[in-house]
Amino acid sequence: PLSVLALATMGQLLDDPALRAICVDVMGEILALAAATGAAPAIGIEARLAMMSGMAGVRTSTLQDFEAGRSLEIAALIEAPCEIGRLTGVATPVLETLGRLLRNAETRRDAARAA
Repeated sequence: PLSVLALATMGQLLDDPALRAICVDVMGEILALAAATGAAPAIGIEARLAMMSGMAGVRTSTLQDFEAGRSLEIAALIEAPCEIGRLTGVATPVLETLGRLLRNAETRRDAARAA
């Protein structure tokens, strides 16, 4: 979702300190959700970021969908984790904010295309 909001490739997300920090924050929320549900991811945040750095030029599927005018998978990417957070008592403020911004971006894109 952040790639859509920043209109950025994976490398651009990682190279920009502010965007990278948001990635780390989101990953932290996801890891907290995993822990709350008994899951133990085998890979940590820094290792995951290192894997992403090998895909620097990649435009995420969400960004590709956005650019092509397709509906975004907001329910799966944002709403489901946020619901798990509510059920487990894990706060997901960054995910919730990204979700609101993503819905706004999708609405504005669709309105611009209809005009």
